[in-house]
Amino acid sequence: MKKSQKKSMQNLGKKISEDEFLKDDSIHIFSVKYENDKKQFLNKIKLMDKIKKAKRKKMFIIAACVVIIFVPASVFAANKVISNFKVNKEQTNQYAYDYKFEGATEDASKSSLFHSYVKFQYGYLPQGYVESLGANDKRSNKFALNGSWYSNQNMTVVLKYVDDNKKLSFTNVLETKDITVGSNEASILYLNSTSASSYNKILLVFYNDYGYALQIYAQNDVPDEELIKVAQNLELVQCSESEAEVAFYPTETPTTAAMTAASTQTTSATPTTSQYSNAINESKFLNIGDVFAGLDFGNSNWDLHNFVYTIENVEIKDSIAGLDTAGFGFDYEDVLQVVDANGNLKPYVQKEIAKGDGKTSVDTVVGETTSDLKLIYVTIKLKNTTDNLIDHVQINPQLCCLKNNNGVICLPESTYTTEAVNSEGHAVYSDKLTMYADDPNTTESKQEAGQTYTIHPQEELEFHLAYVVQAENMNNMVLFFNPEGRIKTYPTAQQIIIKLY
Repeated sequence: MKKSQKKSMQNLGKKISEDEFLKDDSIHIFSVKYENDKKQFLNKIKLMDKIKKAKRKKMFIIAACVVIIFVPASVFAANKVISNFKVNKEQTNQYAYDYKFEGATEDASKSSLFHSYVKFQYGYLPQGYVESLGANDKRSNKFALNGSWYSNQNMTVVLKYVDDNKKLSFTNVLETKDITVGSNEASILYLNSTSASSYNKILLVFYNDYGYALQIYAQNDVPDEELIKVAQNLELVQCSESEAEVAFYPTETPTTAAMTAASTQTTSATPTTSQYSNAINESKFLNIGDVFAGLDFGNSNWDLHNFVYTIENVEIKDSIAGLDTAGFGFDYEDVLQVVDANGNLKPYVQKEIAKGDGKTSVDTVVGETTSDLKLIYVTIKLKNTTDNLIDHVQINPQLCCLKNNNGVICLPESTYTTEAVNSEGHAVYSDKLTMYADDPNTTESKQEAGQTYTIHPQEELEFHLAYVVQAENMNNMVLFFNPEGRIKTYPTAQQIIIKLY
C-alpha cells in the first residue's frame, strides 16, 4: 500500500482534533452548597478518629484506590492527598468549558515528579481491545475493539501539560460529570456528535504530583464504567526521555468562520477562470491511450523519467466481486463498509449537517442524501526504458473528480473522490500489491510502506488499480501523478494529469 494509504489501525489520529490551551487568570469561587458539603465531610473525618488506627488506615486505602466518588458538577474537591495545584472548571458558554489551574507552576516547591518524563502503564483494558502500532512500532495509545475501527467502541489516550498560564478548553460539550479516579480529580465530558463513530466522550484525569492531565477519548459505545476502569488502572511511571510519552501543548487551529471565509468563492453571470482560485487549466490534460514519460521530481522514489506510461483502459464497475481480496491490503476493512454480502457497492448515505460554532450552537442533522458508488478500474502499462534495474519505484497515481463551476473546471474543496472510502483519491486496490517494498517480510520501517516496485531492464509491466467514487462526480474524472498528493493549479506545477471520463 502507498504511504498515504494508512492501514486502518493508523487512521484514528486524524479523527481527533487537539484542544487549545489559552492564557486565563480568572479565579474560581466555591458555592455555598460546596462549603456545607465540605464541613459535613470534615465532621465525618473527625468521627473516624474514634475508629482503631489499623481499621481507619485500611478503609482509607480502599476508598482511595477503589471507590469513584461523585461530587457536585461545577466544582472539584479542594482537600486531596496531594494538592500541588487546584483545578477550576468554568462554563464559558452554553457548550464551552475551560479547566484552569492554580498553583501549577513549575518551581522549587514541586516534587521531582512534576513535568518529569513518564510513560503509561496499563493495568486494565476491556477484553478484546488491540493497540495499534505507531511509527517504528512504538506504542500509539490507540485501542480498537477486536482490532476494528468500525466497532464504535475505540479509545485513544493523550497526555497534556498543566500549568498556571494555560487552560484546557473544550467546545461542543453537552454535559460534564466531575468524579474522583483513585486519588486524582477527574471529569467526564460528553460531546455533541452526529455520527455513531464520533469520539464523543473525554475522560480527564488530573495528576497533581506529575503536573499532567490525562485525556482518554472514547467513542460513543464505550461504557462509562469501562472508561473509568481503564483510568483507575493506568499509572504514570517515571522513565528516560527516549521512553517517554509525548506531552502536548495543543496547537491553535483555524476557527470555523475563518475556514468558511477562506473557502468562499465569488461568482457572477459570466465567470472566467481567474475568478476561481482553484480553477485548473485543462489544455495540458492527457487522454486515455496517450504515451507519456514520467517526471523527475527530485526524489529517488519519484524519479520516473526513465519510464514511459500508457493508461490503457478505464472500466466502471458496480461490484468488487472477482477481485482478489489481498489486493485491497489495509483498505479492505474500509471497503467492506460500502459493499453488501455479494460484493456489490451499496448506496452511500451522507447526513446533511447544519454547522454550529461549538460554543453557542452545535452541529445538528437536518437531512440525508443518498449517492451511488462506482468502482473505477484502471489498466496501466509502464516500461523501464533503460538497461538498468530500477528499484523502490513508487507507482501510485491518485484520482480526482473535478468540479464544473459555471463552465470553469475547478478542484474540489476537499474531497477528491468520496468520503465513503479514501477521500484523498488513492487507489483502494492493486493487483500487484506490495505491502512493504517488494518483500512483505522486509525489516524496513512500516512507515515506508508504499506501492514500490523493482523494474528490470527494458521490462514492461501491466497492472490494475481501482478507486471508489460517487457516481454523480464522475463527469470530470482525472488521474494524476504528483508526489505532493494534491493537484496544483499553478501553471509551473510538476504533475501529469490524464482525463479519464
